[in-house]
Amino acid sequence: MPIYEYTCKCGTEREFNLPFSKADQAQVCECGEVMQKKISASSFTMKPTGRGMALETLNSNVVGGRRKDWAEKIAAQGL
Repeated sequence: MPIYEYTCKCGTEREFNLPFSKADQAQVCECGEVMQKKISASSFTMKPTGRGMALETLNSNVVGGRRKDWAEKIAAQGL
């Protein structure tokens, strides 16, 4: 479940582990006020490898490496 951060007018900040289905529900502070959802930077990043971002993992479940060969051919063509 994703972690959502909320802040209140009274200065309280809290984190909630909520399923996506409840992400839009209002969260109430201990003081009784409705908390505002904060926007945070994601910790997820993709780093280019020079040969493509996913080429190394494409071959993980394939016998003979057909997907990796295809992906390298496409990458060489610049598609």
